[in-house]
Order: sequence, then C-alpha cells, then structure tokens
Amino acid sequence: MMTARDGPTTDIHWIFQDCDEPRRERARRAWAEGWPRLERWLTTFPREQRRLLLTVRHDDRTARDEVRAVLILPAGTLVAEESADDAAVALKRVARTLGEEIKRHKDRLRHEHLEQRKSRRREVLGAAGPLLQRDAELGRSQAFFELLRPLLGTLRDHARRELRIAELEGGLPTGQVTEDDLMDEVLLRAWRQFPHRPRWVALDLWLLGLLHQALGEWGEGVPPAPAESTRRPGDEEEWFAPLFGEEEPLGWEDLLPADEDDPASRLEAEEERERALALLSQLPLVQRRAFALRVLEGYEADDIAKIQGRPESEVLADIEAARRVLLAGLKERGEAAGNE
Repeated sequence: MMTARDGPTTDIHWIFQDCDEPRRERARRAWAEGWPRLERWLTTFPREQRRLLLTVRHDDRTARDEVRAVLILPAGTLVAEESADDAAVALKRVARTLGEEIKRHKDRLRHEHLEQRKSRRREVLGAAGPLLQRDAELGRSQAFFELLRPLLGTLRDHARRELRIAELEGGLPTGQVTEDDLMDEVLLRAWRQFPHRPRWVALDLWLLGLLHQALGEWGEGVPPAPAESTRRPGDEEEWFAPLFGEEEPLGWEDLLPADEDDPASRLEAEEERERALALLSQLPLVQRRAFALRVLEGYEADDIAKIQGRPESEVLADIEAARRVLLAGLKERGEAAGNE
C-alpha cells in the first residue's frame, strides 16, 4: 500500500493497493484531467475544511480496478465507488458520481441556511411585534424607529438586490437611491401603517411588501424626501449590522443547480453577480420577485402569495417559468463564452 498527497488547494490523499507503477500513473493522470472542474464547485468551502481520499485497488482474480473516493466537507462526507477494467475509466465514473453528490450537498446546505435565516428573521421580528404595536398606539415614533431599525438588517440583502435590479431595468437612475434610503422609507411606511397592518400576515412578510411598494412607486417618479427623520445624531455607524452577518455575493449556484460547463465559474465574483442580476432584471417584475423570494430568500409559495396578494398556483407557475428562462439564458451565455 502506498499513500501520496497531491493538489494545491484541496488535500488529496492517494492510496494504492496491489497497483504497479504504470497503473498508478494512469490513475493520477485521469484524475488530474477531471478534478479541476469538480474543485471549482468546492471553492465556497475553506481549504482546511475539505479533504479527498482516493483508493485504487487492483484485483488480480477479476483483472479489474476498484476505485473509492471519500470527500470530507463541512457538515457531510460524500462517497463514490466504481470498478472497471482500468482505474482511469473507474475514476472518471467516480468523478461524475462525486459531482452529483457535491451538487446535492451544496443544495442541501443552501436550503438549510435559507431556512435558518428565514426562521431567525421571523422569530426576531415576531418577538418585537407587540412592542412595536404599543409604540405605535402611544405615538412614540422614536422608540418605534430605534426598535425596528436594527431588525431591518435582515432585509438589507434583499433591498440591495432589488435596488440593483431596478437600476438595471432603468426604473431608477444608478446611484440615486441607497440601501439606507430604502430602509428609512420602509421604517416610515411601517410607522404610518402599523396600526392598520393585516394581523394575519407575518411581520417579515408585511415589511417585504412595504419595501416592494416603495420601489414600485419610486420607479414611477422621483423618490420622496422623508417627512421626518428616523435617525438620531450619531446613528451613522450602524452598530447592529454585525448581528445579522454579511451576505455572500449572488452567484449562479444561488439561482440554479450548478452545471459542470457553467461559464460563470470563470468569472470574478462581481462580474458573475452582475450577470446573474442582469438575467433576473429581464423577467417580469412579479415573476422575478416570486422566484427571488423562493430561491434566494427561502420563502414558501404560500408566503409569497400573501406578499403579492395572488393565488399560490400563480406563484408556483411563475417560479417555474422564471427557472426555465434563467436556464435558457445560462445556456445561451455558455455558448457565447465557448465561441469567444
């Protein structure tokens, strides 16, 4: 048995059993051809949190090579096994199986992250609801703003994305409105409308609706100046921002299942994010928001139906239609990249 270590990024440990040197060399060569493509899907995991064990065993009785891959990642270990007359063939099959397992693992982690973030947002805002209601009833606007402002940090990534898409659509001039402007507007609308908000809609859903409402009105004209300040002197430094963490840049994998020939993997993060948002901006407004709320925010179709005030069946149809459009756009960009 022999153990070797390879790979500048992911730790790769080779274990050969009853393999002569030519067989080992063919195995290493075959893996080196396909591994870089697989490894691109692992860049979101820190190097020290990923390790690959590759075992190649030659069976003299059957004259076949057995290959086992064990990929250790955060929150999961992925395994693939194949056998063939030659290790190079078995390794290619293992790579294909491992790629499918990586995509499933990342998709599961993404859904878990979205669900945890949505649950935390709903829990935090829900707990504040009675206090906000009391402040609204007593006319204590400053107390209302001081309580709700930090909690709006859970909506900031959604606001950032919606603003950029509005700019790409041409509804808002680039740089005219900032995230802080939008957060201030949501605060003011929440204060004015809180006593009359529908109690059967969760507070996080209601606030998202106010955000969409403000953007829709602003897209039809100049954004209104705030009628009253929602901040006190010294509030410029938002002390509460670290409480909710920073969102990673929007990538293709946030929108669709990863594709091994995805040209976006060759783009810098900001370029990739801009292209993804540009594709989203081409969708009809209601359809795009339904898709984004489902895929990027983790809301269920019934929640989205409440935000948008329409049947759940229409929401589901729009999400699927948006997915098909984005898949077509992804394929078209991939072909263009190939021609270049």
